Amino acid sequence: MESLQRRIIIFIIWMAFFYNIERVDFTNPDTINLMSSVYFVGTVAALLPLMPIIRRFAFVYLAIIVSILHSTFLVISSTPTLGGIYTYLTIIGYAMVMVTLLLSYRMNQSTREFQHAVEHITFSDINAHLRDLPAAEEMIDIQMLSSRRAHRPLSIILFETDNTSLDIATHRLVKDVQQSMMQRYVVSSMAGLINQHVRRTDLIVRDDRPGRLLLVAPETQHEYANIMGKRLKRLIDDRLGINATFSAASFPEHALTFEKLHDMAEQQLIEKQTAQLDEKASDEFSPSNDKTFQNVEQRLNFQEYAMTSSAEHRMTDEAEPACHPRRQQ
Repeated sequence: MESLQRRIIIFIIWMAFFYNIERVDFTNPDTINLMSSVYFVGTVAALLPLMPIIRRFAFVYLAIIVSILHSTFLVISSTPTLGGIYTYLTIIGYAMVMVTLLLSYRMNQSTREFQHAVEHITFSDINAHLRDLPAAEEMIDIQMLSSRRAHRPLSIILFETDNTSLDIATHRLVKDVQQSMMQRYVVSSMAGLINQHVRRTDLIVRDDRPGRLLLVAPETQHEYANIMGKRLKRLIDDRLGINATFSAASFPEHALTFEKLHDMAEQQLIEKQTAQLDEKASDEFSPSNDKTFQNVEQRLNFQEYAMTSSAEHRMTDEAEPACHPRRQQ
C-alpha cells in the first residue's frame, strides 16, 4: 500500500513538472520551448498503461507504440527537430515522454498488485479451482491438440452474469471499485459451484472480460454441452440468486481453434442477451405490466364494436331504399 501511495505521489509531481517545464526560469526564459506534440504524446503515454484493453501489455510494447507516435509527429511537424538547440530539445522531449510512460506503467503495476492481493486475501478459499485465461492457455492448447489428433469433440461453455442482478448501492467514488470486486466474487462463487458438478478433466477459466467464466469440456459434443450449460445455469440461478446467460461452441462443428471457438461462443452469447433484452422490453410494454395500457382490451373491444356498428349502419342505409320505395322516388 505504501508503494502504491508513493508511486501515485511521484506520478502527480512529475506530471505537474512536465506540463510546467517551460515556466522553469533558467538564465533565459525561452531556453526550454518544447513542441506542442510533446505534451500530446506525453498525455497519451500517461493514459496508455491505464487503459483496460492494453494495460496488460509489457512495457516494451508500450514504449514502441509511444515512440512510433512521437516519431510521426516529429516527421510531420514544421518545427526544426535537429541542429543546434533543437537537437537537445528533441532529446529532452522524448526522454520526458518515456519517463511519463515508465511512471504510469509502474503505478499501474502497483494498482494491479494491490488488487490481486486484496482478491487473494478475500477469495483465497474460493479461487482454488479458478484459473486466469493467460495462465490456462497452455492447458487449453494441450486439450485442443489431443482432441484434434484423436478426432474427439471438445466444447467450451461461456457464462456471463447480469450486472443488474447485483444490488450495489454505495458512494459514487467507491462504486466502481466495489462493483469490480463484486463481479470477481460472483465469478469465484460460480467457479466453486461449477467445480462441484463437473469432471476433473474440465477446465474452469476466468475470461478476460469481467463477469465472464469459461468452461472447457473435453470429450463433450455440442448437444451435451448445451444440456450441461442449462443445468449449470439453473444451479447458478437457484443457489447463488444470480441471473446468468450461457452459450456453447464445439470442436470441430463450429471452429478448429480455441480462439475461433471463443469468438463463436461470445457471438452467440451476445445474440442471446440481445434477444433477452428485446423480450424484456416487450414485457415491460405489455398491457398486463404497464398501467398506461390497462384499458387496451376495452379500447380494442370498443373499436371492434364501433367498426361493427358502422358496417351495420352502412348495410341499413343501402337496404333502406328497397324497404322504403317512397324515399327512392
